[in-house]
Amino acid sequence: MLHDLLETPDGGPDPVAKKLRARLTGELEQRLAHAENPVDRVRLGFFSAFMLDTPDPLARRLFALFYRGMTSFAEFGSGAHGQLDMAIEAFRDLDRVVVAEGPRAAARLGSNYDAALVGLAASCYVRYEGRRELLRLEPPPEMELEIRADLEGAIDASKRVVDKAGSPSRADALATLGSCYADRYEDDSRYGGRETVDNAVTLLREALTLAEAKVPHPGQASEGASRLYSIRDRLAGVLAIRDTRPDVDEAIALYLRNRDDAAAIGVAGLPGPALSLMTAYIRRWSHTREAADRARARSAYAEAFAAGSATHLPAAFDIATQWGGLAWKEHWWAEAGAAYQQAIRVVHLAVRQQGSRADREWIVRKTPGVAAWAALSLARADAGEGTLEDALVTVETGRGVLLTEMFDRRAIDYERIASLAGEEIAGQYQRLTEELTRLEARLLGSGPRGDSAITAAVEETRRRRALLRARMGNAARNTLAVMDGPPTIAELREAVGSATVVYLAATGQGGLALILRPGGAPVEAVELGELTMAAAMDIVGALQYAVAEKNDALGAEVCEELWLVAMERLLPRLRGATEVVFIPGGGLAGLPWHAARLPGESGGYVLDELAISYMPNIRSLPVARAAWEGRPRQLRALAIEAPERTSGVPLSTAKEIAAVQAHQSADFRVTRLPGAEATIGRLRDALGRYEVLHYAGHAFADPDDPLAGALVLADDEHLTVRELLARGIGAGRLAVLSACQTARVEDLTSDEMVSFPTAMVQCGFGGVVGTLWEVPDTAASRVMEAFYGHWRGSGVTPREALRAAQRYTRDSRYATPLAWASFVYVGP
Repeated sequence: MLHDLLETPDGGPDPVAKKLRARLTGELEQRLAHAENPVDRVRLGFFSAFMLDTPDPLARRLFALFYRGMTSFAEFGSGAHGQLDMAIEAFRDLDRVVVAEGPRAAARLGSNYDAALVGLAASCYVRYEGRRELLRLEPPPEMELEIRADLEGAIDASKRVVDKAGSPSRADALATLGSCYADRYEDDSRYGGRETVDNAVTLLREALTLAEAKVPHPGQASEGASRLYSIRDRLAGVLAIRDTRPDVDEAIALYLRNRDDAAAIGVAGLPGPALSLMTAYIRRWSHTREAADRARARSAYAEAFAAGSATHLPAAFDIATQWGGLAWKEHWWAEAGAAYQQAIRVVHLAVRQQGSRADREWIVRKTPGVAAWAALSLARADAGEGTLEDALVTVETGRGVLLTEMFDRRAIDYERIASLAGEEIAGQYQRLTEELTRLEARLLGSGPRGDSAITAAVEETRRRRALLRARMGNAARNTLAVMDGPPTIAELREAVGSATVVYLAATGQGGLALILRPGGAPVEAVELGELTMAAAMDIVGALQYAVAEKNDALGAEVCEELWLVAMERLLPRLRGATEVVFIPGGGLAGLPWHAARLPGESGGYVLDELAISYMPNIRSLPVARAAWEGRPRQLRALAIEAPERTSGVPLSTAKEIAAVQAHQSADFRVTRLPGAEATIGRLRDALGRYEVLHYAGHAFADPDDPLAGALVLADDEHLTVRELLARGIGAGRLAVLSACQTARVEDLTSDEMVSFPTAMVQCGFGGVVGTLWEVPDTAASRVMEAFYGHWRGSGVTPREALRAAQRYTRDSRYATPLAWASFVYVGP
């Protein structure tokens, strides 16, 4: 409303704006009297100092953009990640207006124009800092360009202010530019020379000189003192990057000066300074190898992590992973495991603080592989059963974080909350939780860019829910904290039921399998030295090439490699288990572990000895099992023919649909949906009305945006994973997705394992048959015909039916694994 009011193109909102400014100023003064909030202080400064009621529409528009940029950046600093994009957009819009309008607009803003450019530079720099680690994961070229564009944008905006010798914002611009050059030095091989980091130090020293000249009384609260504190911190950081012994000693001295001044300027207890000091002590320890420096570094880590956990969870994650990395490098296995374990727990909680799916995904994207490092460190610590249980809990906590949040939310025990906080408050909390779930579904359905109004509603509902929670007594709050927290080993043992669960994880220095059996058996760890992340990616690449080129020999080699890197050591431990569930992490989720080739002349595969199913995590097992329990014996099935009028290659699925219909009976009622009628409207109407869905048609996966993966329906309409999750289609027993890549997961954040099968499990299905890659029509028909013959004809479970169908197909005319191994069963 405020933005619309200020940007009115004609006339002036004089009376309304005057009342608005007075009301907002009064409200903010009252709020600041009771609780210090940096965002409120920024807003109060604007409402007190700027003319909201000016009749000049250009001035109002410039003010609105400046206000939006500054307050959004301040909101981000308070933990609302989605505000960073809004800040950048507002600052860029302001810059475009000034460039278009020329000197008139620049005069309206005065020195605030330079402040806006510094705000743009700082916002771009912070967004780059948040995503720079993705560059080390070799993202797609377009993503790399997008990430690097933020750093270049920050450099450009900073230089424009640095070139103005008398600008009051010059010190800030110099500091930002120096920090940008330091990142260039670390992240871009084109700028890896010593001159780049030397230039960064020179710029920051000049910024420090300017800042010191404007602070006659250091250590006293003022805007200048805050700027001096920030520039000292940045200079110390770059000195630590340059990393000579004198540089590191100077950096530590600067950090300690800042620590002495922190309380006076109101920034004591923040995680960033403690993390910086920790980093500097680590670097000095690497030079001296003295126990005292190691002890100082460890103490700084504990201080930093405690501060981050209390004030900014994403920062706490960075702190824990940095300490974990050092401990791993030094073979301090127990310390590495504990640090990585803390990082995963922080992510679990940080995801629940975010206002939108996009913000939660941003948090999750920082985590691939961390749970694997934690588990392998804890396993190597070899401190007994408790340590292996911790390893299992940590891996489970890091798997399917977004998926599991929905399960956890459904599992809140409101009766218990009512007994502790009263029925009225518990009822309000339940209604707000249900409203939050409904709004998040709407936000998910609004597309990848979201909807600002729905995002605001989500954040407001989360805020109201948090305030209501704060009103509860300690007992109720502690109970909810336990419910929100990571799972316990007892909960996981209960969730396993009769299954033997195998977690597979890979790191840069080897892999690990963790086995949890039913009946309270001890957790088992199997270290897999050949299963490095590089090896896993090589196998994934070879499989993709084999599928694309229809290279059966290479496909067979992939199956042999799966035996060598993992199954050779695992199969002997799993023989005799009747229900085996694999939970592969990272890129391992895209590989057919059931098709690992046994050695020798037998020509057998792992599926000849085990019926393997797949799941995103342990906690989804009870949800899937519930779909098979307490239902009427009669199943209603919808068999969807290949949709017509699509741009894809025509498919011949009549035989496959006929195979489904062949099992029509009193307790299995099949409805055929012809291809001409397989529109998205008909499918939407049908979702939730059938216990069994069978889809034979085209589909595609999008590894960069897994929620965009889709079934291709008539007229080239798409039913996406995003819409499926947004609609919440209701419980069903089984979905059979006989189409290309329906079970493929995303590449960079596949610890989340987002795919059609996992989405359908989240929506309430008990099991899903999907494919990891494209399969020829005739082979797919053979597998499906045999599947239904075993499931409906012989009465075995879907997991066993798929296994039997794959063996039958393999032993007929489709011996190559590329023809049958693509099919996977996701479910118990």
